[in-house]
Amino acid sequence: MLSRKWPVILALALTLALFASVASAQTNSITVQLAAQNNSGQNGTATLTAMGDQTQVVINLPAGPAGAGVEQPVHIHTGACPTPGGVVFPLANLKEGKSTTMVNAKLTDIADGKHAINAHKSAAEASVYTSCGNVQSIAMPAALPTTGFDMASLSLVALVGLLLALGGLALRRVRA
Repeated sequence: MLSRKWPVILALALTLALFASVASAQTNSITVQLAAQNNSGQNGTATLTAMGDQTQVVINLPAGPAGAGVEQPVHIHTGACPTPGGVVFPLANLKEGKSTTMVNAKLTDIADGKHAINAHKSAAEASVYTSCGNVQSIAMPAALPTTGFDMASLSLVALVGLLLALGGLALRRVRA
């Protein structure tokens, strides 16, 4: 009886292994908690996602204390909160608390425990910090295998695996 089930079990195992491999290769991101400073009320997050030799930084905060429509400078600095050092990577200004920037640095170069993300009240009041978060150090493998799959390909592979499994079950019933 076990000899009839092995094709189904093998198909399911291969599908799950492929899914785990692709999923782990695509989840290289960290979230930095941004804490309000100077009574700004700007608590939020910055999500840093590895994109090869670049890092996408997406910031989500409430709108700034300077008022609606006022853009806020935001940067990745050296050092740590509450008083980070010099700017290492300028990021796209916050517009109503939102910013997305592609930084020309690997995630591992930014997430080394030596950087902070800092938002300023406005360009005119750049010395007033409104939110800050320390980028923690992460341990990542030296090189992750690249699968070449995107989510559409992963879905197709999962569907093929499922069809193979169902086909195996149908074949078993026909033979029985």
